[in-house]
Amino acid sequence: MTLTLKQIYRFDSFVVDVEERVLLRDGRVIPLTPKVFETLLLLVKNQGSIVTKQTILETLWPDVFVEESNVTFNITMLRKALGDTKENPVYIETLPRRGYRFKTEVRAILEGTPEKHLPEIRSLAVLPMANLSGDPAQGYFADGMTETLIAGLAKVGAFRVISRTSVMQYKGVHKPLSEIARELNVDAIVEGSVQRSGERVQITVQLIHAPTDRHLWSETYDRDLSDVLTLQNEIARAVTQKIQIRLTPEEEMRLARALPINRVAFDYFLRGRFHLNRQIKANNETAIEMFDRAVAMDPNFAAAWAELAQACVWRFFLFTPDEKQWEEKAFVAVEKALFLEPDLAEAHLARGRLLWTPSNHFPHDKVIQEYRRALALNPNLDEAQNQLALVYEHIGLFDEALHELEKAVAINPSNTLARYHIGETLLFQCKYEQALTLFHDLPREVNPALVGYQEPIALLHLGRTQDAAAMLEQSLKDYPEDSGGLFTGAQALIAALAGDENTAERKIRSAVEKGKGFGHFHHTAYNIACTYSLMNKSDQAIKWLQAAADDGFRCYPLFEGDPFLDLLRKDSRFTTLMMRLKEQWEYYKTIS
Repeated sequence: MTLTLKQIYRFDSFVVDVEERVLLRDGRVIPLTPKVFETLLLLVKNQGSIVTKQTILETLWPDVFVEESNVTFNITMLRKALGDTKENPVYIETLPRRGYRFKTEVRAILEGTPEKHLPEIRSLAVLPMANLSGDPAQGYFADGMTETLIAGLAKVGAFRVISRTSVMQYKGVHKPLSEIARELNVDAIVEGSVQRSGERVQITVQLIHAPTDRHLWSETYDRDLSDVLTLQNEIARAVTQKIQIRLTPEEEMRLARALPINRVAFDYFLRGRFHLNRQIKANNETAIEMFDRAVAMDPNFAAAWAELAQACVWRFFLFTPDEKQWEEKAFVAVEKALFLEPDLAEAHLARGRLLWTPSNHFPHDKVIQEYRRALALNPNLDEAQNQLALVYEHIGLFDEALHELEKAVAINPSNTLARYHIGETLLFQCKYEQALTLFHDLPREVNPALVGYQEPIALLHLGRTQDAAAMLEQSLKDYPEDSGGLFTGAQALIAALAGDENTAERKIRSAVEKGKGFGHFHHTAYNIACTYSLMNKSDQAIKWLQAAADDGFRCYPLFEGDPFLDLLRKDSRFTTLMMRLKEQWEYYKTIS
């Protein structure tokens, strides 16, 4: 038997596999993004020596200018993966103004493994399909077919499929496939082209083992547009057969089931998804119009009904919370989608979002079931993982939340909202320094209302009151609408900490007025409770704390650990509330 040698590094119970680009602990893969893995590899190769930030920047981002905060973020995520801390480092030591040093002894080993005829593939990315139609206006169609192929492959749970958001950055980019695969941390690449001619579409697809640039399979398909969803499943089956993935009976059924669709409806559907992915109010309006046209042309088009529901949920939750008709329209659309196709993952995701609102009293247990169902049907639906984690955060299941978020980031390294939720979870765990590092590295457009108030909260807990005040003042200049009164509520906290009760009360009244109708007003209510606690006004503090819990924010571990609530801890009403919340928390742990 022929042996091939591969380089690995061992330390403690960890193994760094250079060829596979994975970190293992006791044989289990620890998910790392490509840049975090490269950071680890650089450190272990230089064990015992100082690796400067500049060296890391030049190694990971050659010929590209990036901020030093990217290095800090990678080190933070690496420490978390290793179970390490900055304060008491076992593995990664910070040397102020100098760099980092990997402290633990590392053994470099060349390990022999039997040569395989077919490389093992457990993760892949579908790169943006090239538009060969000769019409730049057909770019939306090529993008839509890329997303369609991703959706087909994502139905298979045996491998990880990178999300659309992360692969679209490579549209028009000319890089070696091995480099793209390293950046996305995948074993294989699916690439190809699409050419539309009237009512026909020709798709050429090839599967490549990226590390070796070995072509494993290719095929050209010529189909009528009405058969596109059947083609989606056909390509997914061909890929799984080639890489010897055994489908479960449920997966076989899902990949065998696809109804013909109206050609015009499918075109509207692709246009709608093109706009929906932008999450801007004007694009959202266009997306709803396109999906409306799609279901009007083909009332049995379940996927179009599901996307219409998603678009309407975003409309009333993000853009027009006072226009209740969008919630009603979303409800009709999601029920229609599930009537037509009960096993449509995106429909269960939309239903979960629709249920998890103030008008439905945030039924956490039902929403968890919907998101789990979505993930059982599509294990690569990273937005379902992100939304499930958000529910876990609100009910204090922090380990479960972080687990889902890590999976979401592995599938979609560009999911900055999932990264934000990691920071939020750390904040709720009272890990203020770690949370602050993550918030600081996020682009402000991720969710300005949430990031813009959570980062100042972390600063306040660290005693950096002036920094928090300056950040809130800037946020109010940039986003004067102050969604939910979150910024103003945080300003009330600052006033209370300064002993300025009149200003605190004025800010509270303003926050309440601004927060009317806001989907997550419970965060503002919680900050108001903390403000009253700091002013030693227990009646009002407990009233608002109860209001936050009744409105869906039943985060027992946060209530138990937040120093801003310390003055309430001897109050019998607070004790009674905590006993009730703990009982709910124990129940949630049984269904997580």
